[in-house]
Amino acid sequence: METVARKLRRVNEGRNIYAGRLSTPLTATLESVEACDDCVRHDFDDRHFSFCRWPRTNADAEANCEARGGTLTAAQSTGEYYVYFFYTWPVREAWWTAASTGVARCGAWDEASFSNTLAPCSEEHPSVCALP
Repeated sequence: METVARKLRRVNEGRNIYAGRLSTPLTATLESVEACDDCVRHDFDDRHFSFCRWPRTNADAEANCEARGGTLTAAQSTGEYYVYFFYTWPVREAWWTAASTGVARCGAWDEASFSNTLAPCSEEHPSVCALP
């Protein structure tokens, strides 16, 4: 698992797509990063989502969703696909949407192709949680 310090270093180097290229170095303490909530809630019809932009492995993403009282989730209707599109853009990579089932590849939403896909579970990606 990548440490918070390593992720901050990646952001500081300007290679992280979540922050873009920074004109000045980003500085933060470990405590402030851990206290920061990277997830944004969005309600659609009778469903509640949390879009979490901090990259995590699939197992860490599922644990994050469970800590919020939810689970990883995939879009279940055309309207939800559009919700995913608008809330995951401009991060054009896979977003975790399904927990591991004991196989090496896990379910994800691929923003670039606007479809569900599979990605290696050990990779770090943003995630989408379904909340109660």
